[in-house]
Amino acid sequence: RAELEGIYQHDAMTHVPLIVLANKQDTDGALSAEDIAEKLNLLAWPDGSYYIIPCCALSGDGLTGAFGTLAQMIRSQKKAHRLNVF
Repeated sequence: RAELEGIYQHDAMTHVPLIVLANKQDTDGALSAEDIAEKLNLLAWPDGSYYIIPCCALSGDGLTGAFGTLAQMIRSQKKAHRLNVF
């Protein structure tokens, strides 16, 4: 939690979205995305600046969606920071 808050305080990082892969969702006591957001104090971050993706690396559940989200975020960042050259 402290590391994330420290990273987010850097000006260069405020526009970089965060993906949290909530692994081990197949185990008893796995935290929900909402619980993880609360424990990491992500609810104070701007909307759309983080994504919590439940997954299970053992079965692969959620991983395809996670990498799809990552690819979309990269495309959005590239588009937002593209320079126009005349």
